[in-house]
Amino acid sequence: MHRCVYATIDHKAVYKLGKGSLYHDINGFVLKDDKGNTVHEQKSLACYSLYSDFYWYEVGDIVSIGTQEIRHYIVPEEKDVVAKLRLATEEIYKLLQTKQK
Repeated sequence: MHRCVYATIDHKAVYKLGKGSLYHDINGFVLKDDKGNTVHEQKSLACYSLYSDFYWYEVGDIVSIGTQEIRHYIVPEEKDVVAKLRLATEEIYKLLQTKQK
């Protein structure tokens, strides 16, 4: 799934990085650039929820993954996936927490 990717690095601006692909499964998120190189990985147990916003700065719906150093904002081309990703993230986290106990 190709998506538009933005990032904040220095907290002064949001930079447009171009297109990329975001993959999500029980292991977590993998963000790849348009050449297939991994840009960022985030494990499922890294956080309980997923930051999402609807019609973010009039650009579109977004999901956000990242660290304190860099935050990636992904604008899906498909409709109605932001809420689904957020719910899936929370359910996978709860499932993995239960398995650890």
